[in-house]
Amino acid sequence: MVKVDIKMVGMQQTLARIGYWSKSSERAVQRAVARRAQMLRREIQRGIRSQAPGGQQFEPLKQSTIDAKGSSKALIDKGDLVRSVNVTKVGSGNQIVYFVGVHRSAVSKDGQFLANIAEIHEEGSKKVKDRPPARPFLRPSYNVWAQTAQSEFAKDVAKSLDLQGSHKEAVIAVGGF
Repeated sequence: MVKVDIKMVGMQQTLARIGYWSKSSERAVQRAVARRAQMLRREIQRGIRSQAPGGQQFEPLKQSTIDAKGSSKALIDKGDLVRSVNVTKVGSGNQIVYFVGVHRSAVSKDGQFLANIAEIHEEGSKKVKDRPPARPFLRPSYNVWAQTAQSEFAKDVAKSLDLQGSHKEAVIAVGGF
């Protein structure tokens, strides 16, 4: 569904040039990438709970939906979808990649595949009769997260290595949607 692909571009060269590339700097980079992935997960969950991911308010539910589920909160019934947003490391070696989103194997308490539900709400579907309007929660959250991910990543690495100020030289590429 959502894959956050954070690659080191120039970080190793920058740290090597100033004499700081080592196992400890490699660990600092790995920790910083993991932190950014967890921050995206929290941003997605916050967006659902606030009903305004990325500051974009969800379209209100129909009264019949509110009556049926007993709540006016979109995408929240029992909380299965919010809890299913997770982070998994999928890369290794020089490329550190994390999956952030709803896994295909995630199942609700009543047996529904949560990735399918997430996809219908994120993208919309013409297959579902009387389908509710699309209520994107991944893309808007990603857009908010991406605004600060690069600079915060570089600051994390610089702070871990006690290189305050050097983060301006560190460059990363963040890709997603």
